[in-house]
Amino acid sequence: MGRGRHKRTMESQRKQVASDATRSLASATTLMAANASSLTTANNHGQASEPVLHDNMHGYIDHYETVHHNSGDYPPLPLSSEGSSSPDAIMPAAKLTRMGEAWGIEGATTTILKEFSAFTDNINKRLDTLQGMMKCNSIEIADIKREMKENTKEIIAIKNEFKAVHDDVMAVRNQVKEQSEQRVKDNEKLTAMGLRVTRLEDYSRRQNLKVYGIEEKEQENLREVTTRLCQELLPEARDQFAGAIDVAHRLGPRKSGSTQSRGVIMRFLYRHDRDRIWEASKNSVLLRNRHLKFAQDWSPEVRERRRQLYPMVARAKDEGRTAYLVAGRAFVDGKEIFPS
Repeated sequence: MGRGRHKRTMESQRKQVASDATRSLASATTLMAANASSLTTANNHGQASEPVLHDNMHGYIDHYETVHHNSGDYPPLPLSSEGSSSPDAIMPAAKLTRMGEAWGIEGATTTILKEFSAFTDNINKRLDTLQGMMKCNSIEIADIKREMKENTKEIIAIKNEFKAVHDDVMAVRNQVKEQSEQRVKDNEKLTAMGLRVTRLEDYSRRQNLKVYGIEEKEQENLREVTTRLCQELLPEARDQFAGAIDVAHRLGPRKSGSTQSRGVIMRFLYRHDRDRIWEASKNSVLLRNRHLKFAQDWSPEVRERRRQLYPMVARAKDEGRTAYLVAGRAFVDGKEIFPS
């Protein structure tokens, strides 16, 4: 009877220890779930965990609490593969019962260390990625610096070439300016020379007279014909004009198919003889009857100027004003007028 009672007493004590162990493990599991929930809440809201986890984990989580991050940048790792925060999902109660209370604390610590290690690995991976990006950026920056250096050299070379071209252009511009100034001077000289030549030509032509209407014949002696005509204009000075004309010839080449007689130009030895014939020809009945006309010999410049001035002189005469031409100049009422 004594051994049976002792056996029953031992069995009762063993059941009581098992029951106490089960209650203790359940309490530990509930506490770990609360700590894990607090850790998850702190991770999700960027806040520190509850002090209870510090007391149970003996300061192992201190470093983990100091890490603050945005949920979008570093999302919290799940506490289990199913993502549940129940005590059985974190660590099954049956397993804790078998392993004991001490094993449950070590398991929680191991889980936290694994999460911290995974978090650290994630950071290291991101740091490696950033380092790779920085390395690529450094290579690109070095390439950009090298290209900028080459571009700077090219820009300097272009600048030097532009300066050389600019100097050449300025030299050419100076030459053009000098040549333009010289051309202006040359034009002034040419104009002065042209005026001088025109005056000399006009002065030389003052000994000439033109006559139109003399019939043109083959093998004609125009000097003899013009001398006889001058003698008829001034019969009182017939002997004086026997040798007054130096030369006489037709004006210009003969036009093919033309039946009109060309004009004749006469050059007198003395100008006073020429002037006497010119005055006698102005109102000569002899010339009108023979359909002959005398004209003065002008240079092309004077002829063009007279062509422009003649309508103005004629209009002034029609208005009853005194107007006349003198060589290449025109006067109306005693004042010189000029081509418009």
